[in-house]
Amino acid sequence: MESEINSIGKWITYSYITQDESYMIYDFKSDLGFGDSDLYISFNKSGKWAKTNNFGSKITTDQTEMATSVSIDD
Repeated sequence: MESEINSIGKWITYSYITQDESYMIYDFKSDLGFGDSDLYISFNKSGKWAKTNNFGSKITTDQTEMATSVSIDD
């Protein structure tokens, strides 16, 4: 992954990519976040991953957020 996803940190793990590859959610451990490990999202714009965004303090805590999953309800 290019610099839109990769950053200075300890690891990027447990990526969830939608079936249509429209977005990706993953956990990232770095000193840049809110807690020990935070959730981030990147959207696929015309085949290129956009700059990643931290989910922010409404979702992210000072603890560890990791191993995300998404439920698709019909």
